[in-house]
Amino acid sequence: MTRNGTTILGTCGAFLAWTVLSLFLLLYGNDWWLSGLTTLTVFAWLTGLLVVTFQQGRARAAASGAVIAAATYYLLALGPWFSTNVGPTLLSSRLLAQADVMLHGNPQQLQTLAWTSPQPYSSTGIVYFGDSGVVTTGNPGTNQPTLVPQTTLGFATTMTQGSSVFQPLGHWLLIWLCAGVGGLAALLMLMRSERQPRAIPTAAATPPGAAP
Repeated sequence: MTRNGTTILGTCGAFLAWTVLSLFLLLYGNDWWLSGLTTLTVFAWLTGLLVVTFQQGRARAAASGAVIAAATYYLLALGPWFSTNVGPTLLSSRLLAQADVMLHGNPQQLQTLAWTSPQPYSSTGIVYFGDSGVVTTGNPGTNQPTLVPQTTLGFATTMTQGSSVFQPLGHWLLIWLCAGVGGLAALLMLMRSERQPRAIPTAAATPPGAAP
């Protein structure tokens, strides 16, 4: 088998393995799988940087393409500032969000109620909410229950969506896909440049009788 045939076969095998692993992680992944994939990606990045620094030839070209492509997608999808201003508008982000809704339904929203009690109603114990106010126990100095009128309380309600590892897992898997595509593209570019014949400089013609 020729070298090109081996490269194509290896590329197809790697893509098939990535596809099977991606389906498994997206269907059955959890926080532990997300942490493991993140850690593995970090070590792969460090290995790629070492290859770029100390290797030559095709290995260096493939590692450079993989590191640049993976780092670029990570920056756009999950990086600081980009994750909130650019990441949500990426086509991959929209597709992952749609797939997450189709497989797991709409994310649950959790309601959080925070309240503040003015002095001298500060409490260090248990609180009970009622229709007319809040009854606090363990009031400093008296240790007696105290009714705090509802009109004196400051309430703040926040809505937060339930967390899901589906979309972060999808982004980290796409980082690996970008690394593979970038490495393969850089390798093919190098191989193409190696096949191109280099121009051989021709010596200028020396006129007869002239000193060499």
